[in-house]
Amino acid sequence: MENEAVSQQKQQKPTRPADPNRIAYIQQLRKELKLVKR
Repeated sequence: MENEAVSQQKQQKPTRPADPNRIAYIQQLRKELKLVKR
């Protein structure tokens, strides 16, 4: 049931390039993970 709902939501949203803010957020998470791992 959940998978069907998610797929419908994805179909409704128009395809667009990745959000720069989201990319920066992911890059920041990667930096933090690297610092934690060492």
